[in-house]
Amino acid sequence: MNNEFAFFPGCVLSQAAKESKISLEAIAPVLGIKLHEIKGWSCCGASQAQCVDPMASLVANARNIALAEGMNMPLLTTCSTCMLTLTKAKLTLDKG
Repeated sequence: MNNEFAFFPGCVLSQAAKESKISLEAIAPVLGIKLHEIKGWSCCGASQAQCVDPMASLVANARNIALAEGMNMPLLTTCSTCMLTLTKAKLTLDKG
């Protein structure tokens, strides 16, 4: 089993909830998980961007998903808002 993940911290874990990111990075090795932060990730847009410009939000999240897929690892985020926007984008993209 591969325990390496393309880690998407998102804006919240990088700023307002830094303690959550610090905790995750501390516990990951104990759990045998290796995190590789996605280089060049961009804000997922949260719910506000989806309301203002759904296409821009989709494009931003498609980019983040593509960056993770380029790393050949599953994407991992612990921010519930990022998870929602990334999941919605992935479902939309998979529909074609």
